Amino acid sequence: MNASRLRAATTAGAVYFAVVFSIAFLLGVIRTLVLTPRLGAMMATAIEVPIVLVVSWFACRACLHRFPVCSAVPDRAWMGLAAFALLICAELSLSMLMTERSVTDFFAAFARPEQMLGLAGQVAFALVPVVQSLLPTRGQPSR
Repeated sequence: MNASRLRAATTAGAVYFAVVFSIAFLLGVIRTLVLTPRLGAMMATAIEVPIVLVVSWFACRACLHRFPVCSAVPDRAWMGLAAFALLICAELSLSMLMTERSVTDFFAAFARPEQMLGLAGQVAFALVPVVQSLLPTRGQPSR
């Protein structure tokens, strides 16, 4: 992957992260304040994850339409990896700032079932650009 392709995939990944994270943050507030007390953490997370993945699907499509990311799997994988890395950094930072958790506590929390489900959703978020590269395009030229 040359420098311009790397730059395009990284930029698209950063924008993809920013769009999805913004919406997911709002959904997370609703999950925490409204759904979790009524339904429990696992059910609340099970409701939130598919919604975030639908948002991810459309946000990714918009980013791929806007930025010249090659349809090759390595380019799309880099885009997803960049978005995932930014997501984990943002979540870790927020966790440390808002709850005063340590880095160890942040990663230890992934042992809880609802956190595992959330992590699975985050991995799926990272894979959306790759999945979209494997599907036939409708009227979009491949780059």
